Amino acid sequence: MAKLLIFTRPDEDFTEPSAPEAWDPARRATGYRAMDGTTVKSEGERWVANFLYLHGVSYEYERPYPHDTADAEHRQYHPDFYYPDIDVWHEHWGLDANGNPRPGWTDYLDGMEWKRQLHRQHGTTLVETTWAEVMQGNGLSHLEKELVGHGIRLDWDPDRPPARGVRVVTDADMLRLVRTFMLHVKANSLDRQEVGRRLGVGLVRNRRRAGIFLTSTGRSTTPGRPGSPTAATWTSRTCSCRPPTTSSPAGTSAPTGWSWSTSCRTPARRGPA
Repeated sequence: MAKLLIFTRPDEDFTEPSAPEAWDPARRATGYRAMDGTTVKSEGERWVANFLYLHGVSYEYERPYPHDTADAEHRQYHPDFYYPDIDVWHEHWGLDANGNPRPGWTDYLDGMEWKRQLHRQHGTTLVETTWAEVMQGNGLSHLEKELVGHGIRLDWDPDRPPARGVRVVTDADMLRLVRTFMLHVKANSLDRQEVGRRLGVGLVRNRRRAGIFLTSTGRSTTPGRPGSPTAATWTSRTCSCRPPTTSSPAGTSAPTGWSWSTSCRTPARRGPA
């Protein structure tokens, strides 16, 4: 569920960034508005900013580095994130799973090394994430461990209100999504194998979004029965829905062999996992 809250819009492919939708008057540039109202420069940075906001982490976006770095080849350095409570800097690199920047970013790797060298030279602490780690892997879990290791106390609260005008995934949105999904599963007699096949032929952005949804609803399989509908176990996870109920959403019956979870009206497979 955490990733669905952070995942505020359809995903982007690395070679085809999603279009910015916000305007930052301070920088006089377009960007991506995070849940706390901060406008950042990339979708990956928005994921990071949303993660920080939902965990109650104080940060500053693009705070000037405290040492003079401007020269004939470089501007004054502004790291992506700064954590004032622990005096730690954070760079979110635009790299794919192979460690490559986007096409056309010819000097990007040299710039990364220059920034790392600055931190080594001045003895400042730097933590790092990449686009691929955050958008496609466990980058946020890695960031969590880094922050906790440096002394940050996380305070996860999925009910933190977003800034005015910021659209996020609500409990009601999640319930409608789960109900629609289960209706399609029932109407088309889909099993896990067929769901996986259809997911595999979808658009990259849709695959990412669907993958997060399936993970958040708690999919698991029974060993020895791959692809069988009796092998799939779907459970509700930390949806914080209110009030609890044992009934299905209005006008919706659970598919055969499924029941509605008492914690979130989420379909949960009956019987042993």
